[in-house]
Amino acid sequence: LIFLAHDLRYRKSMETQLVRAQKLEALGQLAAGVAHEINTPMQYIGDNTEFIKNGVADLLSLLKKFESFIEEVKASDFASEFESQIKEAEKLKKDVEIDFLSEEMPLASAQTKDGVSHVVKIVQSLKAFSHPGGADKELVDINKCIQDSITLSRNEWKYVSDLETDFDEDIPLVRCLKRELNQVILNIIVNAAHAIE
Repeated sequence: LIFLAHDLRYRKSMETQLVRAQKLEALGQLAAGVAHEINTPMQYIGDNTEFIKNGVADLLSLLKKFESFIEEVKASDFASEFESQIKEAEKLKKDVEIDFLSEEMPLASAQTKDGVSHVVKIVQSLKAFSHPGGADKELVDINKCIQDSITLSRNEWKYVSDLETDFDEDIPLVRCLKRELNQVILNIIVNAAHAIE
């Protein structure tokens, strides 16, 4: 009798790792596609928000001119001739709540622009993080890797801690496996947040 035996544990382990790597690659491609699809409309929204912000500022300055003009007419000898128009303008000012709008509209525009900038930053970080890294090492900006990981993990730490950075802007590019470095930094941040919690 001849018995042949093969230890398949290593092969099974490699197959499992390959399947896991393929799933991660597919997930990375999906994330990159979603990030790309979100990025384009966010650019439109950002540009339109800037346009609206500038338009609101122009309209508010025009309203201020009209208000001062009405005050001048009220103080002039012609006030009685324009009494009905003045009353109508003052009623409209009160109904529209010009003072409230003058304060709140610029704030709303600024908050919208900040929100759009934040979404764009998240999308860019997601694109950088999900970009498929090759098997070869490449030159990587470690500061950018850390910032991308911070941005992507914000939901994990924002409720339990503050995260401050102090980057050395003169640090040279480092040759490494970018995807693995991103994953390590992300794991460190998430683990630290969980430990603090």
